[in-house]
Amino acid sequence: MRILLPISMSLALLGCRNQPGKENVNTDGVVADNEWTVQLELSQDSVSAGLPLTYTVTVLDPDEQPVTLDDWALTSSLEPDLSWSYTELTPIVAGEHGLTLNATTDDGTALVAEGTFNVVAGPAYDVDLVLDDNATQAGVEIGFRVEAVDQFGNAVDVSGASVTVDSEEILVDANSFWSTVPGTYVATAAIGDSEDVELFVVTPGPADSIALIFNTAVELYQTVTARVRLQDAYGNDATEDWTLSVDGDGETVTSFRNVTFYDEGFYTVTATVDGRELSDSVGPFLIDSTGPELTIYTPERGGWSEGLQEDLTGNVYDEWSPALSLSVNGRSFTANSDGDFTVPQDYAFGLNVLETTAIDGDNNSATDTRAVLAGGFLAEGERCSQGVQVRLHEGTGGLDTLEELGEGLISGTDLDALLPSPVFSDSARNCFDPCGGLFGGCRVCVTWYAVNLYVTNPRISGTDMDLDPQSNGRIGTLFAVNDPSLRWSASGTAVGIGYSGSGDISARDITVDMEVEPFVDGSNNIQATLYNVNATANGFDFNFNGFGWLEDVFDFFGVDIDALIAEPMLGAVEDILRDEVPAVLADALQDLELSFDVDLFENVFTIDALPEFIDVDNSGITLAMETDVAAGEWVRPDFGLGSLYAGYQGPEYTGSPGAIIGMSDDFLNQFLYQLWGGGALDLRLDSSELGLNASDLEFILGDIDSLTIVADPLLPPVVVPGDGNLLDLQIGDLLLTLYADEDVFIEVYVSAVTDLDVSVEGDQTLAAAIGEDIELYFDVIYPEANTVGAADTEALLEAIVPLILPSLTDALGAIEIPSIEGFTISTISVDAAGPENGVLTLGGNLTAD
Repeated sequence: MRILLPISMSLALLGCRNQPGKENVNTDGVVADNEWTVQLELSQDSVSAGLPLTYTVTVLDPDEQPVTLDDWALTSSLEPDLSWSYTELTPIVAGEHGLTLNATTDDGTALVAEGTFNVVAGPAYDVDLVLDDNATQAGVEIGFRVEAVDQFGNAVDVSGASVTVDSEEILVDANSFWSTVPGTYVATAAIGDSEDVELFVVTPGPADSIALIFNTAVELYQTVTARVRLQDAYGNDATEDWTLSVDGDGETVTSFRNVTFYDEGFYTVTATVDGRELSDSVGPFLIDSTGPELTIYTPERGGWSEGLQEDLTGNVYDEWSPALSLSVNGRSFTANSDGDFTVPQDYAFGLNVLETTAIDGDNNSATDTRAVLAGGFLAEGERCSQGVQVRLHEGTGGLDTLEELGEGLISGTDLDALLPSPVFSDSARNCFDPCGGLFGGCRVCVTWYAVNLYVTNPRISGTDMDLDPQSNGRIGTLFAVNDPSLRWSASGTAVGIGYSGSGDISARDITVDMEVEPFVDGSNNIQATLYNVNATANGFDFNFNGFGWLEDVFDFFGVDIDALIAEPMLGAVEDILRDEVPAVLADALQDLELSFDVDLFENVFTIDALPEFIDVDNSGITLAMETDVAAGEWVRPDFGLGSLYAGYQGPEYTGSPGAIIGMSDDFLNQFLYQLWGGGALDLRLDSSELGLNASDLEFILGDIDSLTIVADPLLPPVVVPGDGNLLDLQIGDLLLTLYADEDVFIEVYVSAVTDLDVSVEGDQTLAAAIGEDIELYFDVIYPEANTVGAADTEALLEAIVPLILPSLTDALGAIEIPSIEGFTISTISVDAAGPENGVLTLGGNLTAD
């Protein structure tokens, strides 16, 4: 393009030529006569900023002859610092430039020419996305514009700019962004290869709704953390401040979003947006953390029931939610409108644990656990009939062993003292009058025979005794004196002639057959009565060799020599056995009597087992003993009803083993009752005495230095026949108070039932051991139910109670086993027998020591 700058230069103003400093401008571009003409020719009429624009300058003198100028100057009205040379110019400022050429001719004429050309902006060099704000709320648009400049700062046309956002959640129109979805977004404006990136945030709008989330399954003293959800009109979570408030029946403490409840009752919790009427509430809801108030009138705690039936009476009340369920030991019952109830109870013999449970409408429970000792009772000081029985069966290990008592029962010395001396003394004499009465008569007497017979030095080889119990209640006793022998001596005359001699008398044996009926007199002493005593000498032999005169004498006098000698011998044996056999049997059985003292629990307990009656049948002898146990000092505040008593009967004995000792559960309960009364369970123990370290219980008790346990047993411990085991040991309503350091930590009533195994140790004493499983029942008095301390009670007592029970089992080991002096019951096995398995039997063989 060619630009002709119509710059006409006057050679001289008003016809004056070559006047320095004078300009003659032809403004209409027409060359005037006598004027200089300047032509500026551009290669194009428009150029992009920064690109060169070539030009040429033509100067005509007034004669229109070309003149070469050596120097000129170009200036722009827009760009003071226009870059130019004598051939080109390079504008960088966009716009309509006013271009001025200033030159001076050689003669000093000033030449001036003016004109215009256009400069357009170059390519976009810097793009700027300008946002009205960097944040907006959901649903509120945010405005924007795009600006761009070339590399020289000239504004670039942005009509072709593209504007995009990195999310489909943003709506983009010509000059704004809009969205309902909060978030941080990236916007990009691009022109060609140049772009600009801006971040902007869409935040939730003002809260349009509020939702309070509050856990209403709250218990007393718990803290609940509320959750509040605010949402704007588009469902976005809003973030405005809110405040909790509580309206209810009791005391609460609110700390921001946390609420702690200190009383039971109905409550409503409300969350309100600060400064607005927007709110939401939860409630009313009930806090009912404790079960109903359950009061038991009868039976009293640690109760005694003389019989197996009794009424459970009481009352149930709940301030907030009436009781929905009532049960005792799982059996449901109902209360009247006042909450009173009466529930008949059938008791088992022994300890009965009554667990009465009331559950309110909020599923809170209250439980009263108490123990009742039910059955018959033996009053303090009364003797227990058949507390101990001893059975000796006929045969090996029983009466056969007892027959050894007959050995040595008779000695020759004993017989010698009982034989008459002489055993026979008699004479045959005739008197007559040879004078026939004359001379006053003359009496003459002639001794035809005279004899004195003595027996001395009785000897025997031994004795045997055989005992045969009979169905008539007597013991058939056969006593044999083996190989009896005597020394005889005799002196006498026969028709005036003196004779003397000696020899031996012997027999195979002497047997005495008798019936002995043992019995117990009114003083608990064993006596025996003899019946049908019959003594027989067998194989009797009187040796007359060389002493025929003596035989003649006995023949003369008509004396049965065998009977003469045997009868005193038999009489002597009978006399001895009439005294000795009953005494031996009575003494042996009397040996089974027990009477001893034991020192236990800083007290002295006296145990007596005295003969009560003796029963003899055709297979053996049973000695029943009535027992009495007495504590030297009774320390309990009362005697209760006495020791548990069922009147257990002994078993039907079958003939084996040889010896059986039966200890009735009634006797064991009599002993346990006295232990209770004597303070066996009135304990005050520290943890070290129980083998515990206080530190071992930190998980329950916290950091303590000492643990002390005080026990107060309301009921005596008892035993009853076990189910699948020998015995069950039962303890009811044992009040345990646990002191952590000096403070009461727990008060709880405990009842316990456990297996009790019994054996006999080598020293012929009982040994008792509790089973591995202990069934425990608790009724916590302090702290109140539903507290952390109460919840820990079971774990603690499961650790402690088994440590207390061995004091009872050790005490049972103090009971001696009845025995006969000189004899021992060996190979003892322990079992339970009798119609109700109420007798603990110790069976074995009677052996001589």
